Amino acid sequence: MQRFEYRGARFAVDLPVQFADKDRVLVGRCTEISKEGLRLDLGEPLRSDSCGTVSVSFQGRALDFYVRVVHVGARHCGMEFIYSSKAEQLAVATLVESMAVANPRSGPVLLKHS
Repeated sequence: MQRFEYRGARFAVDLPVQFADKDRVLVGRCTEISKEGLRLDLGEPLRSDSCGTVSVSFQGRALDFYVRVVHVGARHCGMEFIYSSKAEQLAVATLVESMAVANPRSGPVLLKHS
């Protein structure tokens, strides 16, 4: 039996990003973001379960986050944030909340507080 968990609200965005691992740096676009992770469109496929750093720029702020690839599609990949501190978790939460204000959704939104 699978355990049911609410998934945090995801927001559609269009942000320039860089993904870097030990072998390369890829430039792409972030198309969705949440407090748990993000979805990137990159020019090259990534291996599932690989790790790296994503650099995101939004409203003059540049932030770097350590991530793990959890899903790979034909043109995109899903990544989860790997937090090493509460400060990083707070930085992501602040970023996501500022994007939600800048790009309001229609309809109800359930936000999960961790």
